[in-house]
Amino acid sequence: MWCRANTCVKGGRANSRPCVRIRKVVTPPVKACAPRLAAGVSVIAAFKVIAATLLGQMQANRQAAIKGRDPEYLHQMRVAVRRLRSLCGDYVKVLPEPAVRPRIVDLKWLAHALGPARDADVFVIDIWPPLRAALGENPLLGQLDTQWLEQRRANAVKARRALVSRRYQRFVRRFQRQLVQDTWLTGASPEQLAVLDGAASDFARRVIRRRTAKVRSRGRELLRLDAAQLHALRIRIKKLRYATDDYSSLFEGASLRRLLKYLSRLQDVLGAANDANVAYQLVTEALAGMRGHAATRLRAAVTRWRKARAVTLHRELLVAWRAYRRADKFLDQASDGCGGDTSH
Repeated sequence: MWCRANTCVKGGRANSRPCVRIRKVVTPPVKACAPRLAAGVSVIAAFKVIAATLLGQMQANRQAAIKGRDPEYLHQMRVAVRRLRSLCGDYVKVLPEPAVRPRIVDLKWLAHALGPARDADVFVIDIWPPLRAALGENPLLGQLDTQWLEQRRANAVKARRALVSRRYQRFVRRFQRQLVQDTWLTGASPEQLAVLDGAASDFARRVIRRRTAKVRSRGRELLRLDAAQLHALRIRIKKLRYATDDYSSLFEGASLRRLLKYLSRLQDVLGAANDANVAYQLVTEALAGMRGHAATRLRAAVTRWRKARAVTLHRELLVAWRAYRRADKFLDQASDGCGGDTSH
């Protein structure tokens, strides 16, 4: 921006030219945004639009994620990786395997490279501070602080190495080349071509119904699910939300917006439950080799905290699940057209 002063001094002499200060513009993290799919778009065309959008989100956050100044960039990059991996999984049977399988393998590698770094960010920033406060005064807490920070730094280094690696660059180039050169159909069978040439709205209904059925089947025993099973349910809900959001422009209406809202809420509650379990596991593992009164008090405190969180989150989970089940029938109520909202 321009200085307010009329002159600026340079080398001891007044300079009548205005002084220019260059302010670096920081681009905020790029979040997922469902693309606008045209009515009547084909299955393969919808895939390419959604995939290009998610790949663009990945690349837009990459440089800032490498610098590591704001963990939100890594978070949004990981979200894009997860969504793109889920999208490819939905198409794995309708696209030729040589076209889609290598992309899934690379996305799995990238998810595993970024996951520990993001998990460490969440733990250090969001989970550990309130948990630490709830544990009260204890001389071992400082030791745990140091341990978590060192682990966070180590995981961040591994994530940055993956993002600057040749494998990552090859993955992006090959994915972009496929999108530009349109080689997804090479080697496709007549049956696959028939599906890919069909209407994306029909394909989207099948995908969402299949993922909805998986969520419902797991949720029938909701009160009996252990921590690992609840985490598996959370993953199914996440994939359902991704698919519903990706194709949301084909099914506009209040019922769809309600479904996405309640899916997001359900995912948040299950995420909080998983965070509590992970925090308990991390603290107890860190204390496994420690003896003495301080370690005993800390084990008891974290156990009480976990039980209290479980009671609270159990109530929230039941409320969120019932709200979701009331909203998850929008496809059953939809008409055969693309719009299909009958909630008015």
